Amino acid sequence: GRENDSLSLVPYTGQCWKPKTFCFNEFTVDDSVYKKSLRRFIEQALQKNGMEMNFIRSHMALMKRVLGVRLFEANSLEDKILNFLFSTCKDSNIVLEFLPLLHLNSWLLTNPKLSVLEYVLKHAYRGRYDLKLNDSQGVVLNECFFNSHFKYVELLLKYQNAPYYYEYDCGILVSSWMRDAPNQWYPEDLEIPFQRGLLSRRRYSLWLQIFHAYCVRNQPPLHGKVSPTLRLLWRSLPDAFFTLEELQKAYAGVRGSRRVIGAVHRFYVRSIAGDLKSGTPRPLKHFCRTTIRKSLCYNLRLPHGIEELRVPPKLKAFLSLEK
Repeated sequence: GRENDSLSLVPYTGQCWKPKTFCFNEFTVDDSVYKKSLRRFIEQALQKNGMEMNFIRSHMALMKRVLGVRLFEANSLEDKILNFLFSTCKDSNIVLEFLPLLHLNSWLLTNPKLSVLEYVLKHAYRGRYDLKLNDSQGVVLNECFFNSHFKYVELLLKYQNAPYYYEYDCGILVSSWMRDAPNQWYPEDLEIPFQRGLLSRRRYSLWLQIFHAYCVRNQPPLHGKVSPTLRLLWRSLPDAFFTLEELQKAYAGVRGSRRVIGAVHRFYVRSIAGDLKSGTPRPLKHFCRTTIRKSLCYNLRLPHGIEELRVPPKLKAFLSLEK
């Protein structure tokens, strides 16, 4: 009960490393041991006294002050609090008190319910809380896509204008595709256009997303769900569509490339149902959409800001990626 009187000591800077500690009047406790014990104490207190809102809020304040954010785990203390808030709380201010404890990326890897994700996103943006979806690494939306969580991608695109590719490590993605790639292709074959400089990093990342969608399109849980997500993704992007000529030129000389590229491109065309004529840029109307969404997103006004625009309903649907 003396957490507020604890003094955080600076790590030792000499030859021997000394872990960060908490110093009490009577004894010294290692930081990790103290946090683990405090976490166990809070869990036992909640189990004994039940989940009551004021009790939860006081413990959330203590967790933020002492424990901080950590990688999310199923059935953890954070998981129990989030489920309690989802079932009982509609106050965005209370939800905002919890969000600093939520490690969004690791939470999504635990496959939360879509309704819980929407609950978090809705209250975060209602309270103008930045979940870092627009971080330059853009890992949240991209990781969801490459983990085939396509429903998460569709929901995230309501609150994020588009995925980012600037610092994303394509090599990590390629190395995980040994089981997905066609038999006559290997991961090193996929990298050839990027290694030769025929595709930029961003362009190559876009191509990898299409290729991944093609590889998983017929898996039982995903059948019929991949194409709508890919279509929505490309509605959010300002990039030019891929043409068959561009891809065949990029993979010229790669064994079996013409047949594989042809099959992937046909899937791509069916999915996005767009104009793929070579050399044709995206329409000006589309560039206006991506610019408006980007502005709203950086001001934490997606998707609610679209409804506040004085434009016809058809344009609101267009800005919401519905058309």
